[in-house]
Amino acid sequence: MVAGFPTWHTSVPADAREKLTDDEAAQVDAWLADQKEQEKARGRSMAVNHIVYNLDNAAEALEAGQAISDEQIEKARASIKGLQSALRKAVKRNKKAAAEAAKNETETDSK
Repeated sequence: MVAGFPTWHTSVPADAREKLTDDEAAQVDAWLADQKEQEKARGRSMAVNHIVYNLDNAAEALEAGQAISDEQIEKARASIKGLQSALRKAVKRNKKAAAEAAKNETETDSK
């Protein structure tokens, strides 16, 4: 091992980078970029998996009288508008994927 650093770091510390060859540094950079993308994907998945829970909790809190500023209201409305657009696109993607799957199944059955 040439160098080590905590797994939560998103870049190689300068002192460790100095010990690496150009190829090793490139490999570490590629690995870190991949790790970052995987973490981003996990975060997206978690956000989608918890969307209904979080929206329901927010609505319940507001109904119970939780304070919210006008700025937060406007930001929430903008976010909800973006969410509605994203959900419409997701419905289209799901319909397209289902149609493709049905088409592939039909093609497979006819062979």
